[in-house]
Amino acid sequence: AAGALNVLAGTSLLNATLNGTPGSDITLNSGSYTFQNLVLNTSLALNNGAIANVSGGLTVNDSLTINAPTSPTGLILIGSQTVNGSGNIIFNGTGNSVLSEPRLFPSNGTTLTIAPGLNISGGNGTIGQAFANLVLNNNIDADVSGETLIIAGSPWSSTGTLGASNGGTLQIGGELNNGGSTLTLDTAAGALNVLAGTSLLNATLNGTPGSDITLNSGSYIFQDLVLNTGLVLNNGAIANVSDGLTVNDSLTINAPTSPTGLHLVTTQTLDGNGIITFNGIGNGVISEPRLFPFSGTTLTIGPDLTINGGIGTVGQANATLILTGTVSASTSNLAVSGTTVTNNGLLEALNGSTLSIDNLSGNPGTLHAGADSTVILFDPLSMTGDSHVLIDIGGPALVGRISAVSGAAVYDGTATISAVDGYMPNVSDTFIIFNHNGFSGNFDTVNSVGLGGGESFSITFDASTGQATVIN
Repeated sequence: AAGALNVLAGTSLLNATLNGTPGSDITLNSGSYTFQNLVLNTSLALNNGAIANVSGGLTVNDSLTINAPTSPTGLILIGSQTVNGSGNIIFNGTGNSVLSEPRLFPSNGTTLTIAPGLNISGGNGTIGQAFANLVLNNNIDADVSGETLIIAGSPWSSTGTLGASNGGTLQIGGELNNGGSTLTLDTAAGALNVLAGTSLLNATLNGTPGSDITLNSGSYIFQDLVLNTGLVLNNGAIANVSDGLTVNDSLTINAPTSPTGLHLVTTQTLDGNGIITFNGIGNGVISEPRLFPFSGTTLTIGPDLTINGGIGTVGQANATLILTGTVSASTSNLAVSGTTVTNNGLLEALNGSTLSIDNLSGNPGTLHAGADSTVILFDPLSMTGDSHVLIDIGGPALVGRISAVSGAAVYDGTATISAVDGYMPNVSDTFIIFNHNGFSGNFDTVNSVGLGGGESFSITFDASTGQATVIN
């Protein structure tokens, strides 16, 4: 510390533990060096152009700083190995326009493991590379404003926390295959950039508040993925999904102009207790925002999942759709279709919207038409004793309606008619709540909600309509 240490380029540091008194830092300048089975209990700096070729493992118990303003600088990991320790590796690539130049670079075909307890931070640098495996068991923080820290691997995995703070950007790409383990994102104070073409496989993704994942235009791969953080698919982003997807937070499909959403490429379940929201406002093609199962497959929507929003389609004509959750046209029109559509959940239209359903099969389950909203069936309505329809009436012109545009309707089960939003109809007021082309049957039970004392709704039918009339 009171003098100077000059380490010549070409020096090898092998099978050693290096301690240092305070201030006795090691600095390696431009050139090539060899590390083997090295333990650093003192700080080390790799200055511009310094490359350390590492084998047999490296333990960093102090700080290792990679200063690379213009030239390739960092560690080249020769052979599969672990970088261990309780210290910090810091990327300082400020000024470097080639992000791969400051680096932790495993050789092709090898596996680089970063052990727990070792923190990596900084900006303008790369951890891993496209032709090597990367196992991250530590925390990483892209913490330099306006700069990007890249994670790359094929495959790579992470069981620590991947962060971006102070306006820094964390970029991920390649193939994340987490073997079912949990990865946590903490990027609310920075930015997360997920490259088009990225695969997210066999992973549970958690996130601190505000650490949503945004996928922009391009193709992505999801496999056996659990989302415990928000995800946004922006215009033109298509995620090809296999082996199931669990949404426990929010998944938003923003598609003002281009095909966007989920392609379900195998028979599988879309599950979770979260909300999938269609935001296709401005898109003239309702099928472009999509939950699109491939032809010949079966898509099941889990019981605690809600799909809502407007201008989008759930299912398609050449695949089977089984609904046990909720599909709600809540902001504009939504379409539901399948070779057959089985509804064991809730299909509804709210807020003046229309939900259209093609090929609804068997017992229609529960259908809800909110005030001034319409549920349209392109096939006959064939209710059973287990069926339930809910109709809301918010005013003389704000009447929910279920319209079966093909064939004669069969009425059975339970109807619940509700006066809502403070509206109080008068006795003898009549509202058209069904459209059909012929009918048979009647409801076993009619529930009346929101009327005056002693009043109820009575439902009657003619050849083309069903009417609810207030009686006492």
